[in-house]
Amino acid sequence: MTKTEHFNLIWQTYEFTLAKLVNLEDDYQYLFAQINHQLDEDKKIKADLKVAFIENARDLALIYNKQLKTIKELVDFCDANNAWRDNEIIPEEYQMSKGSLLELAQTTQHLEEVLKDSMESVESLLDY
Repeated sequence: MTKTEHFNLIWQTYEFTLAKLVNLEDDYQYLFAQINHQLDEDKKIKADLKVAFIENARDLALIYNKQLKTIKELVDFCDANNAWRDNEIIPEEYQMSKGSLLELAQTTQHLEEVLKDSMESVESLLDY
């Protein structure tokens, strides 16, 4: 496998996790809104909504973790292969800076922490 093929494989994994992440975040927001709606209307959360919300939050936490690992893998690969300066390794359409990837990793880590905090807050609501 060439260095470019190896980079493309890592990048495809990154894109896959990003697509999953967007869908899971949308689902999380929707389910969270449904929980709030049920609490406002019925003062009780249905069991199937509880299960869906918990499963979604767990999946979201896993995909945040996978995205962080993939970003680290991209940075490590580029560092090890001097790909930041070698334009032949990274296709032009995927050019990025190390700083941008590290910033993305920080943002993802922050989102992961926010999810954890929000889940702790929501768990008390799920006891209704």
